[in-house]
Amino acid sequence: MVECSVSLGERRVRFVDTHLGAGVPAAERVRQANLVSARADGAVVIAGDLNARSAVRGAARVGGVRMDGCRTESSLGTASPATNWQPGPRVAPPTQRLDYVLVRDSVEVVDAFVPTDWERWAGLSDHLPVVTHLRV
Repeated sequence: MVECSVSLGERRVRFVDTHLGAGVPAAERVRQANLVSARADGAVVIAGDLNARSAVRGAARVGGVRMDGCRTESSLGTASPATNWQPGPRVAPPTQRLDYVLVRDSVEVVDAFVPTDWERWAGLSDHLPVVTHLRV
């Protein structure tokens, strides 16, 4: 987990980038998620590979831990576009959603999208970005 705070006038916004473990025991995922959750106070943006296909349904949850007050990038709606390929060659679009942007308090999602030109990204990473325009 990496974090930084940015001052925007009199407002401070904390950005937390995380990558929760895949294939780890449930107790370890909860431990990791609790570390992220502990950073989720005030104006905050949490982004990263949560390694969870349904990390945000209703109230935001990360690794089984409720992220009180957090909400997902609303502009993506219910489509929940895929952001990650299964292991193997990347010759078709990704099939699973593992990457999310969560916001809290005075942070508003103005727009969010996952690029559809997956071929361009396939050689760079096994994840597509979640591009998010925020307003504080």
